[in-house]
Amino acid sequence: MHKSDPFLIIGGKNSSEALEVIKMRIEYLQKGIPEETRFVDGENTRYARKLPGSARMYPEPDLPKVPLKAILKDVKLPQTLDTKAEAFEKMGISKEQAVQISRSKYLQLFESFIERYQIEPRLIADIILNKKKALERQGKTVTDENLEFVLAELSKNKISKKAVEDVLTSGSIKGFERISGKELEKLAGEYKARFGNDAAKELMKKYGKCVESEEVFKLLK
Repeated sequence: MHKSDPFLIIGGKNSSEALEVIKMRIEYLQKGIPEETRFVDGENTRYARKLPGSARMYPEPDLPKVPLKAILKDVKLPQTLDTKAEAFEKMGISKEQAVQISRSKYLQLFESFIERYQIEPRLIADIILNKKKALERQGKTVTDENLEFVLAELSKNKISKKAVEDVLTSGSIKGFERISGKELEKLAGEYKARFGNDAAKELMKKYGKCVESEEVFKLLK
């Protein structure tokens, strides 16, 4: 050791930790000025703490406290997913589907649909959870716009429930326009005269995706 070499004498029960910190500081000199907060100490400064990183999860000690009670008193807490599922059950949706839709990525879309369309919530849930997924497994694309279109046509009684999947993929109701009212009564009468007891079966065979089965069976019971 040369007489001009610097050296340190460190003692105490935490001397090993102190040496480690000094070593780190010396090694950091090759990188530049350490990123840290320092206190003013006369004409010098002294170390206070490291600058926070992106993962910082503690309060900023240099900022004044903010009284939260006044801010939070008017805050309305959102419903929990369990509460939403219970509410969906009361709308007639099965417990399984209620839990499923409340935890799916389509939750907000579903809530928007049940507010905007006069359609049974259980039908909307079935279209989103079952029919949409079944079509996508077949390699077909079903967008939110496709869902909007189908629900709009259903709410206007332009299509039947059995036509949903076809209209979802085609984006058109052509060939699936719903037959109801006087037109269906006339058709049911013609089939009754022609097929007798098999009228409902034959009518559904030809117009199944254009009529609601319960209406057909009611007319031909």
